[in-house]
Amino acid sequence: MTRSHKAYRTKPLPPTPRRRGGANAGPPLRFGAGAGGGVWSACPKALIVIAVATLGLWGCAQGKSKPTANSEERIKALEARCAHLESENHTVATARDKAQKLLIEADRERLRLLQEVETLKAIAQERDDLKLLVASRTAERDAAQTHFEELRKGIRSVLGRVEASLPRPLDLPAAAVSRTPRK
Repeated sequence: MTRSHKAYRTKPLPPTPRRRGGANAGPPLRFGAGAGGGVWSACPKALIVIAVATLGLWGCAQGKSKPTANSEERIKALEARCAHLESENHTVATARDKAQKLLIEADRERLRLLQEVETLKAIAQERDDLKLLVASRTAERDAAQTHFEELRKGIRSVLGRVEASLPRPLDLPAAAVSRTPRK
């Protein structure tokens, strides 16, 4: 069951190009012919690659070696723009540093003010506590004063009743009382 070499070919080979000049012009041209030494053998391919590479390098070298007026002007314009951007960068960096310093100072001030607010809140709480204490002491004082006034009125009324219940002394002349000898 071995197959022959021709059994693997399913498509026929394409027609080979012929040289101009009729039937007696010579053998047909073969592209990629290996050992037959056809037109496109390995040596001419290498020469073509070398020639293309050489021309490419020569063209690149020509463009760089001849500076034109436009490229010199462009270089000067780019250098000027670079210098301008460097100065702007320096200005922006200086402004950034100044803004950072201001931010740090503002943050410190904010922290100081927060501490001051906390202190003032404590003082306000103490003030409110003292107001409540003063109000309660004032109420106690007023209650004690009212109690004292009622006590005083009660004592006066009792004193008035006691005086009313006492007999009146005899009216002696004042000269007689003062003449009694004292020993």
